[in-house]
Amino acid sequence: MVGFGDEVAIGGNLQEALNNLFDGEEAPLDEGEDEEAPSEEEAAEDGSDTDNELSSALSDAAEAYEEGQEALQEGDFTAYDEANQRLQEALERAENAN
Repeated sequence: MVGFGDEVAIGGNLQEALNNLFDGEEAPLDEGEDEEAPSEEEAAEDGSDTDNELSSALSDAAEAYEEGQEALQEGDFTAYDEANQRLQEALERAENAN
């Protein structure tokens, strides 16, 4: 899931999400030099718990969105509503994790 201004898009990976955000065009990716991955101690100090919470919340949001779309296609509006509620909760968790 990615966002730019008021726009939000979801994809199976970062590139797909960016393509969806930019109307299917190839989205620009920063191709700067790769940085070394931090050690476990550095990651813990840099707030990896927050990163894990954010990642988990975004994963839950993507799953709820997909389930909602499936329910909508099947005409199951009860399941669609439940999926939308889970999506909202996951997005709120993502916002609070940041």
